[in-house]
Formats: sequence, C-alpha cells, structure tokens
Amino acid sequence: MYTSTLQHAQPPLPPHKEKSVPYDLFPEVHKEFMDGERRRMAKLIQRSMGCVDVRNIEQVRMCEKPKDGSANAIKNWDRSFEVEMEPGVFTRFEAPSHGVAKEWVERLWAIVEFWGQRHRAE
Repeated sequence: MYTSTLQHAQPPLPPHKEKSVPYDLFPEVHKEFMDGERRRMAKLIQRSMGCVDVRNIEQVRMCEKPKDGSANAIKNWDRSFEVEMEPGVFTRFEAPSHGVAKEWVERLWAIVEFWGQRHRAE
C-alpha cells in the first residue's frame, strides 16, 4: 500500500454499482478511463512518501475521540484510522471523511485476513 501527502493524493473515483456503465457498449469510454487510471496510479507511486507491506499489519482501527484537554489530541480524529505494524507501534492515516476512513479500516482488515489465511494454507 503506497502512502502520499494530502497535496499529492489522487483518489480513484468512488465505486459504482456493477453494470452501471457497461464497458462492452462503450469500449472507447472504458479504454479512456483505464488509460487515465494507469496514469493516476503511476503518479501516485512516483510521488508516494512511503509504503506499507500489508503482510506486516497486526491491527487496523478507527482513532478514538480524544478526551477534552488532552495534550495528545488528534486533529481530525473522526476521519483518522491507525495501522499497527508491530505491537505498540501505530501509524495514523487520515481520510477525506469518516465514511471513507471506516471503509479503509474494513477493507484493509479484509486484506490482512485474506493474506493471513493464504499464508497459513501455503
């Protein structure tokens, strides 16, 4: 998983319902979209500030609401999530909204579980 600064972030378009724009009916539109996605992903990799190996993720969770007056108050805590790579070492990520942060947590956790099961099966 590549990470970037907010200034260089270029998120993909939100997912749409399956078959909402059938690519078999509009092949030129689909090709143009896929070309744009390849350029977007290449720029993201070129401008990334780091990467996270998902095989090393121990835990993924939403940030908790800070207590009033806390010196360690997290700015934008409601749209932030933490990734634990080793016991007690967390990296905080911020998403554009609470819903997007929650989706990141759910999807990252699904990926972590998938690769954990696959590794045990091999």
